[in-house]
Amino acid sequence: MGYMRDALAMLDNVKAQKGYPNPDPKYMNNQEALLVRSFYSDESVKLVTRNNKIGAIRRFLMWERDENKAISFDDMFFDYLVQYEEPSKTHGKSIPDEDLGKISAWLAAQASTSHEMDLTYAALHLALETEFRISQICHMKVNCIKPSAKPHEYIVQTYHKTGHGRLDSFVISELTYRHLMRIIENTEPYREKCTRRELSEYIFLYDSTMNTVALMDSTRFRRWFQQACTALNLPKYTSQNIRDTHMTKSFEYVLKHGKSDLVMAALSKHKYLDTTKSHYIEQKLNDMLEATYGIIIGDLDDCYSPSKHITEKIPENVDRDENVVENGCGNCKSAQCTMRNALPCLICDNFITTIKHEPAFRRAIEAVDKLMQNAGTKHDKDDLTTIKLLLVMYLKAIYQKKQEATEQ
Repeated sequence: MGYMRDALAMLDNVKAQKGYPNPDPKYMNNQEALLVRSFYSDESVKLVTRNNKIGAIRRFLMWERDENKAISFDDMFFDYLVQYEEPSKTHGKSIPDEDLGKISAWLAAQASTSHEMDLTYAALHLALETEFRISQICHMKVNCIKPSAKPHEYIVQTYHKTGHGRLDSFVISELTYRHLMRIIENTEPYREKCTRRELSEYIFLYDSTMNTVALMDSTRFRRWFQQACTALNLPKYTSQNIRDTHMTKSFEYVLKHGKSDLVMAALSKHKYLDTTKSHYIEQKLNDMLEATYGIIIGDLDDCYSPSKHITEKIPENVDRDENVVENGCGNCKSAQCTMRNALPCLICDNFITTIKHEPAFRRAIEAVDKLMQNAGTKHDKDDLTTIKLLLVMYLKAIYQKKQEATEQ
């Protein structure tokens, strides 16, 4: 009952604000469902507690809709009051830079005394720079390196997992080339003593049981890689996390440098651009922004779209200092403010901005973060969290607009 009381009191306070667009206590819209969800999304408490809270208010309001029938709801209202999901521990998440640095440093330190860690370190480096899966890296042969047309640049080749014998190529830097040459040199004794001719061409060899030589596979790599994670008290990241990290870095490069789909395709090595975009870009953009700014975007695009506020150019009649709002993030089209309440201009129909305002949104997010550190009450922090979420969603829409511009 306490959970229900808190959410209803929050909605009551919001509806009581002067100028709020939906003051009717007997009607709840989708945006208010999102307010409830945001109100409960305090990640400082356990997942089960958050789900108990949102479950309590959802059951109460569904009873209200089905039995008491004193309040009406938008058609999709209850679709936004779903439980909070446990973050995936194995798939769809790139490895944070801080953790990646720790793992790399630990493997590099262990490589001098452990051949297995040396192989793991080299394979990790290749996986991060190339699109190759671990299974492809494990099957790289000593003749896999080819010269490139550019100086200080090399091409490595290996067979694709699902390509029916197709040979994949990828350009690597001189640093990765040195890593690869070092591991080829270090594994030469294993090739010399290998009694199985079919293994003597491969790079990633190690001593198995009974002093026999074996080829590292993805299972063996995962076991060795997770030894590093355990030693550092980190989550047990997998090969998929490593691959996801490569894709995230590739997409960050595309965003930061304004590259086109063709560049993304080259970086991802996906034959079909739609595959790259549908499978990575939408998810990775959310993942990247959530990881960068510590905010949960989720599926809010379905009910709130900042893109409608983004125009190619601010019209001359509103391109004046007195029309600038939200700390320079955009301009107001109205001669007089119509938002006479505490709600941000970001959700006002009169607010417009452009992709050139991206730096302003970044600065605004930084300013909100500083305010959140000094927030005196949970209510104040929740309000700032909502504003930060809106700013991040605008940033996402700007990135999408920039991508669309490169396609035209």
